[in-house]
Order: sequence, then C-alpha cells, then structure tokens
Amino acid sequence: MIYKLVNDCIEFETARGIGKTTLKELTRYLHEFADYCQQNPITVEQISSDFMRRHVQCRGRGLNKIGGILIY
Repeated sequence: MIYKLVNDCIEFETARGIGKTTLKELTRYLHEFADYCQQNPITVEQISSDFMRRHVQCRGRGLNKIGGILIY
C-alpha cells in the first residue's frame, strides 16, 4: 500500500511539472521512506510524527535495517 501511495505522489508531482532534480530527490526519499515502512510493520493510518522522527533519526545516523539487524 505504501508503495502505491508513493508512486501516486511521484506521478502527481511529475504531472505538476516539478524540476528534474527535485523529482529525482523526492523519488529517492519517498522510496527510502517506503522501505523503512516495510521494515517496520506499520499501516499508513498508523504513521505518526514519532514514526517519522525515528525514520529521520535513522537516516541521519546512516542506519539501515536489513533482516532485523541495524547496520551502519
């Protein structure tokens, strides 16, 4: 579900005519976020400011979660 919403957002922004570089970065960021959502079982309705904060903190520390293990 999250990937469909991400792709819908990207399509909307493409149709809106945002710049190529902005679209590229938005696409990268939204796919990272969708991956984070997949790794941390959560529904779209459950996404909260705390969940977003944890995502940003993990991203800022360069952490990725693969197979339940946090790696740098």
